[in-house]
Amino acid sequence: SVLERESLRESINERMEALRKRQDESTEQLKKRDMQLMREALFAEDQRIQEATSASFMKAQEHVSAQVFHEVRNALSSVIAMSDMANGLRNDKSLSPTQLVGSVDKMLEQISDVVDYSLMMLNDILDVSKINSGAFVPKNEPFDLKEVVSRATRMQQAKASHIHLSFRPAHRPCIALSDSSIVERTIATLISNAVKFTPNGGAVQPFIWPLENVERTFTNNSSDVVFGSISTSKAEALTGNKEIVSDASLSSTDVVEVQQVDQCSSALNLSNKRLKYVAVGVADTGIGLCEEKLDSSRSVISTSTSSSRKHGAQNTGFGLYHAHLQTRALKTKLQLASLEACRDLLDETIVDLIGKTKGSSQDSAGLRRTGTVLYFTLPVYEDCEGAYQALQVKTNAEVGARNDSSKSGYTFRPMPAPSSKDRYFRILVADDVLMLRKGMVHAIEKLWTVNFPNCPLQISTACSAEDVLRAVELEPFDLVICDHHFMLEKSKVDCILPEQNETGRRISGRPRLTIENKHRDSPQSCRHRIKHFFDNERFTVEDNDGSMLGLNALVHISESNTLTFPKPLLMLVSGHTFEIEPELGIIVALKPLKPSEFVGKLESCARDLRQARIVRINREGSHDSLLNSRGSQIFIRSEVKGKQRKGHMR
Repeated sequence: SVLERESLRESINERMEALRKRQDESTEQLKKRDMQLMREALFAEDQRIQEATSASFMKAQEHVSAQVFHEVRNALSSVIAMSDMANGLRNDKSLSPTQLVGSVDKMLEQISDVVDYSLMMLNDILDVSKINSGAFVPKNEPFDLKEVVSRATRMQQAKASHIHLSFRPAHRPCIALSDSSIVERTIATLISNAVKFTPNGGAVQPFIWPLENVERTFTNNSSDVVFGSISTSKAEALTGNKEIVSDASLSSTDVVEVQQVDQCSSALNLSNKRLKYVAVGVADTGIGLCEEKLDSSRSVISTSTSSSRKHGAQNTGFGLYHAHLQTRALKTKLQLASLEACRDLLDETIVDLIGKTKGSSQDSAGLRRTGTVLYFTLPVYEDCEGAYQALQVKTNAEVGARNDSSKSGYTFRPMPAPSSKDRYFRILVADDVLMLRKGMVHAIEKLWTVNFPNCPLQISTACSAEDVLRAVELEPFDLVICDHHFMLEKSKVDCILPEQNETGRRISGRPRLTIENKHRDSPQSCRHRIKHFFDNERFTVEDNDGSMLGLNALVHISESNTLTFPKPLLMLVSGHTFEIEPELGIIVALKPLKPSEFVGKLESCARDLRQARIVRINREGSHDSLLNSRGSQIFIRSEVKGKQRKGHMR
């Protein structure tokens, strides 16, 4: 029986051990299964996040594309309208030559405003994503608010022939402290939308109203005051800004005069730096805008509705969405009011039309709304006269600093190298757009004719970054001005036929425009020579040309040790800013490079070019000068500190 008990105990132990093993195996299998399920869940979540991120990125891309199309369409529509009007004036036999010239000059000024605005917008277009992420940092500088609103109004004037569009600012100056480019784009968007949705015979009025006048008007017209969301704080309700610094808490009966102090680093030199708020916006007698539409447009782009098309305008919804983004970047927001509530602030023309327009919309309460008043608020200097004078002083000082060559110590004074065989100062202009090449060549020709008649000049052109590299390999240049992005259409390019000299070495064959003192002929003859040059433009074109960036081409030239000819000065013209190593000696100019800024840009880089050994000092002659690698004179040392240079483009 003892043996039986021992045998039974061993049997039980064996069974227990087997059970334990099976339990361990089951536990291990469960662990593996759990780990597998966890990995699959994590992978699925990772996939979901990636897909959501991709969808968000695609949506952001769509928004940016929509912004580009919206802004460019508005600008081109204005230019086309003004061009049509100019053609109509040209065929108007009742106009005298003086009247015709005056009218066309006004059209050209408006077109210039629109083009400058479009270029500014395209340079800033990528800021949309920064605004959405909260990473955008707007400028905070003083500017003339009346001039900005006037310019935005002029840009839309040609599109407003069917309505009455006018901006009548107060006589007193109005100097704001904000980002002038964002303010101008926002006002232009609001005016464009108002013009689009205002029927024939209606009126649109851009305005700048003191905030205390707005509050007083709303108080007097207490019914139907502000349709937008009203904050418990009166200041926040009127300004859309929660960060207002006020001297004292506002009671419900106080006239709103929200104030704060200018603490900006670019502050004006004023004893009274106190700021107050003004309402900046647009009133119109159009189809109206309800509270729900305004609120929904803050976060989404709405689409056209049948009611909007009845008024002859197709609504993409992006303009209002964009205006919300811009005002949010300025730490304010769009506010909505009715024409009736603002009657005391409106022009006679728009007051007479209140209630007479056919278009209207309804809010959630079923109340009919005719016309719209959209505005946002900006801080302006309380001492308006003093701020205006201080801004003039500040602007003149900045212009003087740019124009004063003593800042760099050198004045741009080109002269060809004495040892050069052809005795010409040589410039290469590279751009894929014919009109931009023409514009740059015309500007350089005018600069040389007026300011450097004793410097013989030859200009050549290139159509791609690769074409630039081949050009500098085959012939010497003193200065290369190169665009950054190239989109080459080979079918529209005339190619240079291969040429060789008597030794069998390849030569350029690239056409040259010659400008020298003996060609001081009439403007008509000058235009004829330039036209002949562009009629015979030729380039080198190979497979895959157009894929290289201009910056890469200039870096290649700067770093190359195998160039056949001395390295030229290198200037990149781009719509983007770049951080480029100083030792490369590449001058970066922001598009649009205006003729008046060309010389100043070169002179501001003179010291850096010398430190990078792109130019070397020459102490021979009556002036110290800076020569490039080819031996051509680029700068001379300024004689008198503070003396205004003569090298301006006019």
